[in-house]
Amino acid sequence: MTSKEQLLDLVEHLDEAQAAEVLDLLAARFPERTAERELPGFVGMGHSGHGDLGRRAKEIVRKELGGRAA
Repeated sequence: MTSKEQLLDLVEHLDEAQAAEVLDLLAARFPERTAERELPGFVGMGHSGHGDLGRRAKEIVRKELGGRAA
């Protein structure tokens, strides 16, 4: 078993308090990895601002195809 596999196995068995403690230790050791990152440009590009598109799918298709929606 590799070191990384051993580490992942240990992490899987931590309770929430232990996980928080280990996270604090790792965050202090690797501050460049825990710095807040800017989100990629594609995040949110599917937001139309017109509510739930899934619920409106038939209405949208009818409008776009001139009334022919199942």
